[in-house]
Amino acid sequence: RKNLELANRIAYLVGDNRPVELPEGLKGRVIAVDPKYDFVVLDIGKDKGVLERVEMLINRNGKLVGKIRIASVQENQSVANILPDWKEDEVMEGDQVLY
Repeated sequence: RKNLELANRIAYLVGDNRPVELPEGLKGRVIAVDPKYDFVVLDIGKDKGVLERVEMLINRNGKLVGKIRIASVQENQSVANILPDWKEDEVMEGDQVLY
């Protein structure tokens, strides 16, 4: 896990914008939303293998709500920015995030 974190950080620093890979089937939930600054807090973090720069989909009842990009990762939660071009509806607490 640490090797993946470091490889991801190095790729970012040298300008490598290739997509970051996460464990298959990773799921989490939105636990807080800031609509003013368009960011969310998720209930998944390093303990589940989340890495910065990963993009994930937001789902509510089988419907696409939007897409996010992870900005920072702590041990058991993450902060992500909502990507404006992908925003289909307002993100709400309890929405599911999928990789």
